[in-house]
Amino acid sequence: AYRDELQHEAEVGDFELCRTEVTQGQWKAVMGVSELESRYCGDEFCADEKPMTDMSWVEAIEYLNRLTEKENARRSSDEQLSLCYDKRSGDLVTWDWACTGYRLPTEAEWEYAARAGSQTAYFFGDDSKKLCEHANVADQTAKAKFPDWITVECDDKVAGLAAVGSYTANAWGLHDVYGNAWEWVWDWYGDYNPKPPINYVGPETGPGRVVRGGSSWSMPRLLRSARRYWYDPADSDKYGGLRCARGAAPQP
Repeated sequence: AYRDELQHEAEVGDFELCRTEVTQGQWKAVMGVSELESRYCGDEFCADEKPMTDMSWVEAIEYLNRLTEKENARRSSDEQLSLCYDKRSGDLVTWDWACTGYRLPTEAEWEYAARAGSQTAYFFGDDSKKLCEHANVADQTAKAKFPDWITVECDDKVAGLAAVGSYTANAWGLHDVYGNAWEWVWDWYGDYNPKPPINYVGPETGPGRVVRGGSSWSMPRLLRSARRYWYDPADSDKYGGLRCARGAAPQP
């Protein structure tokens, strides 16, 4: 375990989390673009069923607001969802805690859902050689293409991004919580609060916003349920994506 992986209990309220990461096809449909640059596709060939990558945290926020608006266009006036985010300037974003639209999960929500009741390194146990059954990771196929990589001692037969949902889900039906693309969450990075209040949303500021779950380029220690990393919210790279959440998370 790393120093920032303090094991502690955290309580979350009711929320929903999408079964897969946002795909390139979904991104195009919501953002109104017909074609993606290869950088958004992990510098590989683009495919609608692969996860969307290379979006910043700020762009992820914009996507979630637009997804909410697109959903509202199909709903009656008395079923409208409320936007979760008000983007002021740069990476300054406020969250309407009682919103009903789409949003990022908090770090606590993400880990709760990824673990699916487990307390082991991975939701399926501690054996990293089983990762290839459940995740698109830096495997032996990738090793053949990138011999300098530190890889998992198994083979998922894919050296780059894979179609979402290609691997066995966790006990709660979530696919790709490890591998494929790191997933943005709401929280600023910081030391854990050892006794967090219900629906804790992280510190008020930090060096960057947290990402979770590892990518298709990740080695075993980066793929554990407890592993944390962060990026500047305005930055992006081919390793990062997002997963949508819904449900009110009232401010504690």
